[in-house]
Amino acid sequence: MNESEKVRKAIKSATPRFLITYDKKGDYDYRDLYTLLEKWHAQEVLESVWMVRMGATVESIFNTLKREGLDADDGILVIQVDNAPLASDNTNRDPKRI
Repeated sequence: MNESEKVRKAIKSATPRFLITYDKKGDYDYRDLYTLLEKWHAQEVLESVWMVRMGATVESIFNTLKREGLDADDGILVIQVDNAPLASDNTNRDPKRI
């Protein structure tokens, strides 16, 4: 591994990782939500379950999603998972690589 790859890996591991999951109720218009998640470069690992690495807090992600991506009656859960142990199978993306 060359020096720039080591730096990229160090930056990635230092950037917080979050799990975002939601339950749309009533109006199933996902456009605003998907636009926001794509802007953040979030990765969909399962249906309605996304992971993202970004320099943010749980509260700021939660508040932005509630304000810009979801309706008032939609359910949402945001968890900072960083380097927590995880196991997965048959996912859309490998969460260990996010």
